[in-house]
Amino acid sequence: MVDYAELRAARPGPLVTAGEKAASVARDLDSFAEDVRIQRKRLPGLWSGKDSDAAQAAFTTQQRDYEQATAAYETVGNALTELAAGIQHAQKLLTQAHEMAASVPAKISADGTVTAAPPPEARKSDGWMANIATGTKAVADKIAEALKAANEADGRASGKLASVVTPDAANLSDADLAGKLPGKDVDTPAEVAAWWKSLSPAEQEALKNEYPGKIGDLDGVPAKDRDDANRLKLDNRQQEIEDRARQIYDKLHDPETTPEERAKLQREQRELGKEWAALDKLEKKLAEVDAKPGPDTLLLKYDTADDGKAIVSIGDPDKADNVVTYVPGTKADLATFGEDLDRSYTTQQEAAAADPNKSTASITWLDYDAPDNPALNSPSDSYFKAGAKDLADFQNGLRETHEGPAKSNNTVLGHSYGGSTVGYAADKYDLKADNIVHVASPGSGQEDRSEKADGYVGNPKVYATQGGGDQVANIDVHGPRTISPEYGAKVFDSADAGHTGYWSSKEFNDNVGKIVVGRGDEVTAPKGKDFNPFDQRPIPRW
Repeated sequence: MVDYAELRAARPGPLVTAGEKAASVARDLDSFAEDVRIQRKRLPGLWSGKDSDAAQAAFTTQQRDYEQATAAYETVGNALTELAAGIQHAQKLLTQAHEMAASVPAKISADGTVTAAPPPEARKSDGWMANIATGTKAVADKIAEALKAANEADGRASGKLASVVTPDAANLSDADLAGKLPGKDVDTPAEVAAWWKSLSPAEQEALKNEYPGKIGDLDGVPAKDRDDANRLKLDNRQQEIEDRARQIYDKLHDPETTPEERAKLQREQRELGKEWAALDKLEKKLAEVDAKPGPDTLLLKYDTADDGKAIVSIGDPDKADNVVTYVPGTKADLATFGEDLDRSYTTQQEAAAADPNKSTASITWLDYDAPDNPALNSPSDSYFKAGAKDLADFQNGLRETHEGPAKSNNTVLGHSYGGSTVGYAADKYDLKADNIVHVASPGSGQEDRSEKADGYVGNPKVYATQGGGDQVANIDVHGPRTISPEYGAKVFDSADAGHTGYWSSKEFNDNVGKIVVGRGDEVTAPKGKDFNPFDQRPIPRW
């Protein structure tokens, strides 16, 4: 319990210095951990056998120790820095109390007790004495406010420091660590977020290292932690493919391998080659976007099975003022994910230009099996029905992990079939979105064709657009036609974009940028284009 005398004597300067030093140590340890990770990844290519396996295990343990120590020092640094700021704030309140006391006048004793000190002439005036009494109480209240602020800061710092676990203490057994994973009663993003916050920083690091696939997929885990887990998962899988590829190579060159075994190994070799190419392409695309102006990418999920899936954010959605999630449509898969990520990058840059004073995170969400064929698959609603709950959970997870007192302005934008996916999810679940944007959607996704734009759960603002020469938005196979006046969406201009050229349209990008930063009332209306539903130009992507 911080008392008056301790608060007056406190020196926040050394706390600031100590916090900076702890942060510096954390950065060094993080660098060491990365060096060990690189060496561990290279080792199998240079050395194999039991001794190599033992060396890899030692590297893994060392890497984990460095990462846990990094988390510990980061926590210490943050705790000390925040404590110093809290003490400085409390001492400013004390200074105000002393200034008030001088004007009352009142005296403050060594233990913080406040007593009135009226001049002799004041005793002759009841009004004067009443004012002094009121002023004396105000001084006492200000001191109480200062002590409360100091003790709250002290309590927060104590809680953070108590959560710090040293690497030795954090080396839980496999059974203990597995016991830290979320149970069956942890299902919703809110429950996941609460579970994650209940763990110490060292426990969080240990779980990311041991179970990257599980942690990286969880809606309700902060974006930075998901990125850490998924990058490790990607590295681990690349290493597994390399190891298995060497084994297959050796087996294929073994004269004792039978023709049946050889055929089976060659099939596996081809499949591993495809998976490696997909992972390598994804990794290189992330690096390409990171090299551009703007925030770095965060890998929030990926899956190479079947057509593949991925979720990538350009910028940290947990810290951003604005968050936009783009859902692509027909033909979208991991092979074409780079094109969709480029679209999200364009949106991020447009939003930054629309409001340079606010930060924007732009997410590409491909966590559903999009239709492969416009004619054969896209008329079916089974694809967006299967993915709607996952989209809703992801959006709810963004709300749970967002930091700061003010909530972010969240937009969910769907292109073509992706627009119907967004609409169906918003019709059946609460996306907790501020804005929904239909871009050439073949229907709003609402099963009741009498529904209007104001019928979505949560009542978000709804926008729609259709480029000149694009016939898809005239199709209402998946619900009401979003660009019709009767539907009630705010329709905006995208010029002659065609079905695949929206992100090359200045009008479209300008308008979407405004919507994302909360300036949707400023979008420009279409300029009288003739939308021909019988335009027979091919539809390369829905």
